Amino acid sequence: MIIDFQHHYTPPELIEDKGVTTTRLNENKDPIFRLSPLLADLPAHVRMMDQAGIDAAVLSCGLGCDQQNVAICRLINDRVQQAEWDHPGRFIGLAHVPALDPREGAAELKRCALELGFPGVVIASELQGQPLDAESLRPFWKAAADLGLYVFVHPLPQVIGWRHMDADDLGRMLGWEFSLMVATVRLINSGLLDELPTLRILVAHFAGGIRRYLPRILGFQQRKWDGVNCPA
Repeated sequence: MIIDFQHHYTPPELIEDKGVTTTRLNENKDPIFRLSPLLADLPAHVRMMDQAGIDAAVLSCGLGCDQQNVAICRLINDRVQQAEWDHPGRFIGLAHVPALDPREGAAELKRCALELGFPGVVIASELQGQPLDAESLRPFWKAAADLGLYVFVHPLPQVIGWRHMDADDLGRMLGWEFSLMVATVRLINSGLLDELPTLRILVAHFAGGIRRYLPRILGFQQRKWDGVNCPA
């Protein structure tokens, strides 16, 4: 079976211009992401999946990866479940929750796991500007582990603001990968996986290509364990 794990869907209610492809910009007029009517056209998704030989797709919504409005999260989750019902066997849903809200986030996560039957939850590589190892996210990680949900980490829905990346869409093309690598290293070094040994995390884009840097990451960890303060 071939499964498309990073397959994006946006409920039609969240696409402002239904028949037009629009590009969202940040305050510097950099493109963040595009909203196309095709994102909401699930029959078209199925046709393209058939043409590509894809058996099933795991659905996530770009507008829900760092969404702090629980009503929008619930809308996305309900529409994703509807997609599963309308196209049996073709779509698998992920939960979208306000991860920084310990009460609302935990409640929606539990609903998605127990009522909607989703196997995982999706979040961005940064949440409201906070790193994924922030203390404020500990309740989210514990709730996901307790419910047996895996966590899919998607690139943050914005650009990296380094002035040398202001050309050729580098803020997204390379910035997203940088964000994923930073998130991965911080999660590993934070001790989170030791605290929650049953927690499962899947980072998009092969963690931004982090394999190339594993020797340096391991070297830093070894120096830290040995009590050596050496930045080189």
